[in-house]
Amino acid sequence: MITCCLMVSELKVVSQQKEAEVSELKVKIDELQVTAGREAKSREELQLHYQQRLREKQAELDHYRRLDMMVFESSFLSASVKYCNLCMFQQMFLECIFARQVIFYFCGI
Repeated sequence: MITCCLMVSELKVVSQQKEAEVSELKVKIDELQVTAGREAKSREELQLHYQQRLREKQAELDHYRRLDMMVFESSFLSASVKYCNLCMFQQMFLECIFARQVIFYFCGI
C-alpha cells in the first residue's frame, strides 16, 4: 500500500510538472503571438513608408525630367534663333554680293 501511495504521489508530482511545462509553453506561445503581431505591424509600416518614399522620389525624378525638357527646349529654341540669324546674315551677305556685282556690271568695273 505504501508503494501504491508513493506511486500516486509521484504521478501527481509528474502531472504537476507537466502542467507547469504546459503553462510555461502557453505563456511562450502568447508572447510569440504578440511578437509576431508587432513584427507584422512593423513590416506594414515599413512597407507604407517605403511606398511613400518611392512616390516622393518618383515625383522628384519627374520634376527634374520636366526641368531637363525645359532646358532642352530652351536650348533648342536658342539654337533655332541662332540658325535663323545665321540664315538672315547669309541672305544679307548674298544680297550685298549681288548688289556689288550689279554695280560693277553697270559701272563697268
